[in-house]
Amino acid sequence: MLPDAHLSISAHLRKARDNCWKWPESHVGLVLVHLWLTLLLFRYWRYWSPCGKYLITFIFILYFCSWPVLYFVEIWPCHYVSQYISMLYEWPTSETSQTISTWQ
Repeated sequence: MLPDAHLSISAHLRKARDNCWKWPESHVGLVLVHLWLTLLLFRYWRYWSPCGKYLITFIFILYFCSWPVLYFVEIWPCHYVSQYISMLYEWPTSETSQTISTWQ
């Protein structure tokens, strides 16, 4: 049996919505470590061999170019996904049901 099998559908959706915003916070430490490694890299740049310099430059370009992709693929849509999930599990409420019945 799955650990969350006892949860209702609305609880699953609420959990998904709440977990959506934890991505950036969970990676703050990782970003700080990368910044620290970047500072170390540039401090000792003159000791690297030419091959190592090309390799490290390629890795850093790849890494820094991936941040906008991560932002637009994972963080930015989170806002819209969480709004959609909120709409799913909060609707229909008695208020919206009354509004719909007055339209008909």
